[in-house]
Amino acid sequence: MIFEGDSISNPNFADPYKWTEQLAGLSNYSPVCTPQYTAVSGSTSTGALDRIPLYPTLPNGETGIFFLLIGINDLLASVGSATILANITTLISAAAALTYRCVVLEIFSNVNVSAPQETERQAVNTGLSGVGAHWIVPTATLLSDWTNLTYFNADGTHLTTAGGLVIANWVNTNLLPAAV
Repeated sequence: MIFEGDSISNPNFADPYKWTEQLAGLSNYSPVCTPQYTAVSGSTSTGALDRIPLYPTLPNGETGIFFLLIGINDLLASVGSATILANITTLISAAAALTYRCVVLEIFSNVNVSAPQETERQAVNTGLSGVGAHWIVPTATLLSDWTNLTYFNADGTHLTTAGGLVIANWVNTNLLPAAV
């Protein structure tokens, strides 16, 4: 199991949300479920491309799960949606080639996103249906209000424990039963 992305999927980030650690039943999916965290705080999709060689090969044709949440830092750097989607497609293809079933989480908005960047964010989320993922988690809908301090820290970017639980609960309820 691989968690790729930015600070939202990085277990070493200081915030307590760790949605990645709140997923239930992963051992029922595959005996090869030891998490590999390649997510890096502040990462862009281009930075994630550089980490593809870190994705472990699974033994004996086992199937794993690849979780990808990336793109907000691209948007903040004014990278266009076409480039972000091309990079996501490459990441998904690389993981699928290693027999991972791929889960992409939509990019949710935050306080730092300008109006033009918001348009690009929506374009990325719309385009995710064409990147080859097995599942798309509707995090943009689940976490649509970055001003809600129940789910977001005061920085308007990072999740609280409750925000992390929103993602984990959706994955636990909707995705993992289908994956087992």
